[in-house]
Amino acid sequence: MDSESSETLTETVLGLLQRLFNDIWTSPINLILVFLIIFLLVKLFLLKRKPTHTPSPSKVPPPLPKMAKQDLTIEELRKYNGTDSNGRILTVIYGDIFDVSRRSDLYGPGGSYSLFAGRDATRALSKMQLTQSLFADEYDDLTDLADTERATARNWHEDFREKYDIVGRLLKPGETPSVYSAEDSELNGIDEEALKQESLRTVHSESNVGKSVLKRSSTSSVVFINNDTNDDYEKQADETIDQIWKIFKDENAWTEVAKSRDGLDVVVSKAFPKWGRIFRVTSIIPGSYSGIVEMLFERQEDIPKWSPSVNDCKILEVINDDLYITYQLTNEQAQGFIAKRDFVNLTVRRFIDDTAILAAQACLHSKMPPNNNCVRGENGPTAYVVEKNDEATCKFTWLLNVNLKGWLPQYLINSSLASAQLNLVESLRNHTSKIPEIILSSSSCTIAADTI
Repeated sequence: MDSESSETLTETVLGLLQRLFNDIWTSPINLILVFLIIFLLVKLFLLKRKPTHTPSPSKVPPPLPKMAKQDLTIEELRKYNGTDSNGRILTVIYGDIFDVSRRSDLYGPGGSYSLFAGRDATRALSKMQLTQSLFADEYDDLTDLADTERATARNWHEDFREKYDIVGRLLKPGETPSVYSAEDSELNGIDEEALKQESLRTVHSESNVGKSVLKRSSTSSVVFINNDTNDDYEKQADETIDQIWKIFKDENAWTEVAKSRDGLDVVVSKAFPKWGRIFRVTSIIPGSYSGIVEMLFERQEDIPKWSPSVNDCKILEVINDDLYITYQLTNEQAQGFIAKRDFVNLTVRRFIDDTAILAAQACLHSKMPPNNNCVRGENGPTAYVVEKNDEATCKFTWLLNVNLKGWLPQYLINSSLASAQLNLVESLRNHTSKIPEIILSSSSCTIAADTI
């Protein structure tokens, strides 16, 4: 009897299991539920096997305490270059020692301005050059600096005073250090909360200059073009050409900013209520009118081959034969004080009588969105204007209105943009003088016409 009951129970269980298996196998929903249950069980089992402790978060080093005010010799200064265990970084401008430790990302090892660390930076800043030889190992009395260089260095000194603590003076050889009280160090300090807020505001700043002398690199008059149709692009192109033509025809009250060493090329600038400051340079360039226009517009992707200031140039989209969306990446300017910038522009070509206008205006484009690796600059009404001078030369004018972004001293912007214009004119002149097809294109056309 017991044996029969056991067999009956076994058959019943097997029957139930077989029916359950059939129900699961023949029903997709049941099958999915079974797999889901198995997945959850495996997941739960693996979680139980993981260690219960979590790794301790990486410790962020606390900010350095205020440094007691003290005078240092040039030899003592060199110890504060950010490589010691305390990470203190000092630099000198016009005899004052600045504690720049809180911006170790800029002045510490591997930073953009690591040459400043533990050094007197006055000469380098006065000449706007990041060159190792300008950071002397011995005391530099700076007596040979020109007046303009001294003024530049003093501007930088004021900028640093707005941002960093002065923690002492750089001693001349044989000079006795001053004795400072604790009150001197406290008075010299910057309020910690204000410092924190200022750091947040200037985290993307490159020059770290003071807010009382900070200016945007141009006014906010740059109008972004974010169009959906070719008609929109063409409408904006017409407006840009109208703006350029008005600026080009304005000959009044331009102020000289810089000139080439031979004095032939002069950069002038003028502030316009609508567009802000516009820089202008005009020069005579060897080459035919049509050849230069073609080179600057249709062959603009070749500009990096002959212009040292341009790193890359691409045509992103061709709207029509005279209207492109372009991308340009510039190299560092002002001896590295201004980092690379990239630009996306609506670029248009128009002819008014015998004048060719190759204009550019900042725009947005899906193929080249802004990225974190480069500061995106903005071009306002900007143009190359080419006029026929004679059969062998052209009159070339560059109108430049640009927002470099970032907080930069205005004198640095003016100097950088003027230098960029002079450099491009010189590079363009050298390039066209070596290309026979540009020089001879006008005369070749004349010969062909006479032959016919």
